Amino acid sequence: MRIFILLIFTSLWLSAALYRRWYQTMRLLKKCNIKGPNIKFNIIRGQMEEYNKTPNVIWDTEMIKKYGPICGYYIGAKAVILVADPDLARHIQQGHANIYQERPRRVPGGINPDPIRSKMLGNLPVPEWRELRSILSKNFSSKRIKGITPTICQLIDELMNKITVATNNNKESVELNIYPIFQNLTFQMISQTGFSVHVNFSDDNELKASIEEEFSKSATSFWTKVCLCFPQSTILQHLRKYFNKSTNSSKLQNLCENIVMNRLNARERKDDILQVMLDSEIDDKEKLQANSMLFYEAAYETLSASLAFTMHLLTINENAQKKVREELSDYLKENYGQIRPENISQLKYLDAVIKESLRIYPPQTTFISRSGEEDFVYEKDGKYICTIPKKVQVQIALYQMHHSPGFWVDPERFIPERHLDETKSSAYDIMYQPFGKGRRMCIGYRYAKFVLPLALATILSKYTFSKSARTELELSLCFKTATMTPKIGVFSRVVFDPIVC
Repeated sequence: MRIFILLIFTSLWLSAALYRRWYQTMRLLKKCNIKGPNIKFNIIRGQMEEYNKTPNVIWDTEMIKKYGPICGYYIGAKAVILVADPDLARHIQQGHANIYQERPRRVPGGINPDPIRSKMLGNLPVPEWRELRSILSKNFSSKRIKGITPTICQLIDELMNKITVATNNNKESVELNIYPIFQNLTFQMISQTGFSVHVNFSDDNELKASIEEEFSKSATSFWTKVCLCFPQSTILQHLRKYFNKSTNSSKLQNLCENIVMNRLNARERKDDILQVMLDSEIDDKEKLQANSMLFYEAAYETLSASLAFTMHLLTINENAQKKVREELSDYLKENYGQIRPENISQLKYLDAVIKESLRIYPPQTTFISRSGEEDFVYEKDGKYICTIPKKVQVQIALYQMHHSPGFWVDPERFIPERHLDETKSSAYDIMYQPFGKGRRMCIGYRYAKFVLPLALATILSKYTFSKSARTELELSLCFKTATMTPKIGVFSRVVFDPIVC
């Protein structure tokens, strides 16, 4: 009887202690003066159900509108702090970057909890991340990009040939969905410059389909929800990996493993990203495989969407397209009718168009996050604002900062000229950050900044794009876990109209 009473007492005590701990966890944001929705009586799920019913960009936008530029909410028992305040964002990403080095994932263990993915660059512990980033950064030096330029130009020429065929050898005006065209271009660029893999230019390629499969995975599965409700439970993390083991090994993972093994077995040197990793004596095959997957996933989704978004904006803003082509005409006259990759940066208006496209449609939306090693007390003009608690995910509200009416004039309008203004405020460099800021800035941003103007200039020097019957004035968007892409495509009427020098 005494043992029974002791067991009951112990169970009640443990339940009370657990409840108290969870209650304190769910009051953390309020305690730190961070505004957000009331959790009411739901101390387990927080705002998970409401969050899962709403696209993340729309949810975050509504949170900031209602609670201000520093606010927070709970997905299960996991706190997320949204930051659209430029001063605080600068503190976190730059001023206190030594404290905020971790990049936490929204879902503990990631959407795909396969152990191999834990060896991707962004998922490594800080010391390993720093070492591997130093190695991988070699792929995006000026010298390296110069070396892969002929391959990139060749692939752009192949894209031009596809458009030529689609327009009946440039004799007809046709409606094209240009998004899959850019997807195929980007896919081939990554394959050849990254891994020396040559693929067919088709929509049903197995490797291309497997990458798209990764981005379509949902963060709302049963075990994902359970792990979010109990984010500190390592037992649940292991159970999730066990029950998801049948889906962990994706086609992309298997195919990247084949790419790595074929290279190791062939013992043949190539001038590509994989060779840089091999030359750096990374002897962990899983790390080679994981970061091969990373380059496919990161570059394919964002670069193809950026090209499509920019062409959509030029399609519905014909005056801007006219200015781009006028600038191109002057450029071609000065360069004997040739587009020269080494001086593509001279196209200042095209650069402004691309920047404005990345402002309106930043391909990555919820990817820029940090967590600190210690509490940070944020004050403004000597006044206490809030405390950013340690180990809590701080998400830089990229999309919302890019669309802030408090900073941008007419933020929903396409105005490339705003990026040409030499009197830009000091907040510009933090309010505009499509590639992130600070030490964890996108590792491939130089690659993107080179490919985007080169591809667009080449295409626009030969063709004009105008609205067709299926052109959407307000583009339908697909909001995924961390990215944003066109939902049904980008349709334009394409006409062969070469610039005559």
